[in-house]
Amino acid sequence: MDPRTIKLVPPMLPATFPRTSLGTGGFPPYSAPFLLFFRPARFFEYVLDSCPNGLVILGVLLTGLAAPVGAQVAGNDSNEAVAAAFAAGKVKAVAALSPIAAIIHYYVWGALSQLRLRLCGVKDPDAQLVRTSYVLAELVEALPITLWLAVTLVAFALDIDVDVAALGVPVLVVSWLWSYRTHYVAARVLFGAPRGRTVMVFSAPFLAAALLVGAVALEDLTSNNDDTAVDLEDA
Repeated sequence: MDPRTIKLVPPMLPATFPRTSLGTGGFPPYSAPFLLFFRPARFFEYVLDSCPNGLVILGVLLTGLAAPVGAQVAGNDSNEAVAAAFAAGKVKAVAALSPIAAIIHYYVWGALSQLRLRLCGVKDPDAQLVRTSYVLAELVEALPITLWLAVTLVAFALDIDVDVAALGVPVLVVSWLWSYRTHYVAARVLFGAPRGRTVMVFSAPFLAAALLVGAVALEDLTSNNDDTAVDLEDA
């Protein structure tokens, strides 16, 4: 990939970073949010250098607030229950700590994302660019959660008979998977990570989770069999 100088207000993007192509692909800057969510490859290849800094700032703010609060209230099965959980002291504490969480997301998780890119085979990825791409990919998860929470609270406040709260867990799961896909696309398109190693690294958490679930299920099955054997002996 050839280096290309871009003009963007620091510290969102470095002054120079590797690009896969020249030009903006005919995409205007205001198309950035749509492309980020639905055409991430196009976004990272053509639009990132003209992406509004406000989109990055929004990503930093929402990743510190939406995901933790959404995780606290998404398990409730009614608009009223979500509103009550949102007003609870624990959620207020999470919201109050959101600036700290945002900083942690930007720097700590950004550093972990840089480590993941190294595991994918990327040599010396630019730390600033990694943090920016990480936050933008996380925005793909944070924004739907924020919208779901806002719609749920409005439905409760206006006494609208629509069970928006039931969508909480699906929104969390789907938005997380979509965000994870965006991280993968950024690694491949923006940093040129090799396909094979990248697929292996990004698949590792799912394989580990599957092994963990399998181990727990096997332990439960073994325990149930032992209990059944004891009951038969007692009989």
